[in-house]
Amino acid sequence: MVFALWGFVRVFRDSRFGALRPVALAALALFLVVARWFGWAGGWCYGPRLLVDVATLLAFLAIPVAEEVRRRRALAVAFGVCLTWAVAVQFVGAFAYDVVGWNDRPFFVVKRAGEGKPLFFTDPDEARREAWARGGSVEQQKIDVTSGQGESRLWSIRDSQILYYVEHFFEARKLKQIAIQDSCAIGVRGRRDRGRSRGRSRVRGRSRLFLLAQRLARQGRGDLAEVHAPELA
Repeated sequence: MVFALWGFVRVFRDSRFGALRPVALAALALFLVVARWFGWAGGWCYGPRLLVDVATLLAFLAIPVAEEVRRRRALAVAFGVCLTWAVAVQFVGAFAYDVVGWNDRPFFVVKRAGEGKPLFFTDPDEARREAWARGGSVEQQKIDVTSGQGESRLWSIRDSQILYYVEHFFEARKLKQIAIQDSCAIGVRGRRDRGRSRGRSRVRGRSRLFLLAQRLARQGRGDLAEVHAPELA
């Protein structure tokens, strides 16, 4: 994307690449449309899924800078680093993204006595220490990324979706494989049914799958409903 932005500027400055100007304008138009939509993040997904079409156009916008990247060693190294990062991010998403793991992640909110603004933690032990130091309490909450409060998670470094799936790669991959196997089993059972009974079977199956995914995603995290500072000693 970094090199595509450079190419975007060059398309309008260098007449040799005039044929790519409609591509650049189309990419800009798609980006603005998505940015203006209330659900621009795409909901429960890995990365900004609504910008996937823009990524295809951005690949063409890298053409104007390709020759200069090949000539200059520093740019070639930078391009290689960006390419490696891009492949690594997609690898994590393809093999570990389990839908519910990061999106349904519990937060531990520290409410401090006499202070209105709470603090949010993903680590329960860190939340306990903060509550003990400030004489507050800890409460477990769910902060959906599709809510107004949850949108801040999209920019968080500590709560990064990529970092989460790197740290929980094998756990999330196991959940993903279970989900795929159950989806296949649901599909096979559905084909054997007929009429309305088939529809009910699929709905029940999908509901069971989602509940199973939520239960597995919470394994090992423990429950921390509400713990007051004196109880943390």
